[in-house]
Amino acid sequence: MNIVVHVPNGAGFHRRSLYIWIEPILTSRGHSVVEIATPSDKVGGYNPEEWGDVLVTTTPWWDDAITIAGRFRKAGKPWVYHPDGWDNVFPLQSAVFSGHHKNRPWPMVPDRVCVHGDHGKEALIRYRGISSEKVVVTGGPRFDVYDG
Repeated sequence: MNIVVHVPNGAGFHRRSLYIWIEPILTSRGHSVVEIATPSDKVGGYNPEEWGDVLVTTTPWWDDAITIAGRFRKAGKPWVYHPDGWDNVFPLQSAVFSGHHKNRPWPMVPDRVCVHGDHGKEALIRYRGISSEKVVVTGGPRFDVYDG
């Protein structure tokens, strides 16, 4: 299976938080993993028909992620949202953040959402209206992939 991981801007926290630890696990299981930053990351534009079987993103609301997810959905391919951490599941509970993108409705609902625990699953169901069948509890982050 060819797995595409969206890494906003191609570097930074999102690469460290997801791609860098799932890539060795997935390749050890025989999958290929492609990292992309924008919809036009590949020569001639990004085409899910050519580059991947499933999309994994660390955000369900950024423009690039939604553009890519829309292309995957149009091609009939699944989209998995794997939050960086708990704060991308729960709305921000402060008046200062009332207009923050984390508190707005998601433009599209992913085919699957991964969370670290049952509390995150309950939050997705309660605050985001995600059906329980779409939520997968993965367990907490594992740092043994860093040989630590």
